[in-house]
Amino acid sequence: MGTILLVDDDLFLLEGLMITLRNQPHRVLTAASVAEGLECLSQENVDVVVADEVMPGMCGSEFLAIVARRYPNTVRITLTGQATVAAAARAINAGRIFRLLQKPCNPKDFIEVVTDAFDNQTPLTVKSDPFGQGLSTDEVAAFSSREQGVLKLLLDGHRVSGIATRLHISPHTVRNHLKALFHKLNVHSQSQLIGKCRPQKK
Repeated sequence: MGTILLVDDDLFLLEGLMITLRNQPHRVLTAASVAEGLECLSQENVDVVVADEVMPGMCGSEFLAIVARRYPNTVRITLTGQATVAAAARAINAGRIFRLLQKPCNPKDFIEVVTDAFDNQTPLTVKSDPFGQGLSTDEVAAFSSREQGVLKLLLDGHRVSGIATRLHISPHTVRNHLKALFHKLNVHSQSQLIGKCRPQKK
C-alpha cells in the first residue's frame, strides 16, 4: 500500500479522482492548492503526486519542480486540460514528470498510470552505500522515501533541527520519522539506529 497525493483547485475533479481510486490499495490524500500540497508533502510520506497544470498562483509544472527537488523519490504526474506542446515541455523539463495525462482522463487509463507510477518508484538501496553496511536490502526497501532521507541526513551527522531545515519539514515531523525507523529496525535511540546502520568492525 502506498500514498498518492492529488493536487487540483477543482474540487469536483478531486472528488472524481478519489472515486476512481476508491477500490485501489492506496491511501489517497488531496490538496486544493499548491500551498496545501506542499504542506501535505511536509507532513506525509507521499509516493506519487498528481498535479493539475493550471492552478492559481503557480502552475503544476512549477509545483512539481519543487517536489522533484525536495522529494526526488516521489513519482510525479501532470494532469492537464491544455495538452499543448508548450505545456508538455514545461512539465517534462521543469517537473521531470513520469506521465502527462489529458483531462478528461479515462478512469481505467488513470488507474493504469497510477499503478505504473507505484511500480516505477526507485527507492534508495544499500548498493550505493547511503546507509552503511549494517542494513539489508529488504530493510531499506521497507523505508518510505522520506524515512530514507531522514536517515541519510542523520548518518551524515545532522541533528534533528538540521534535518528539518534541509527537508523543509518541522522537527516534530523528523522525530516522527525517526520513531518509525526505530520501530522498523527494533532500536530505541538515535545512537542505536546509527550503530545498526554502521556496526563497528571487530
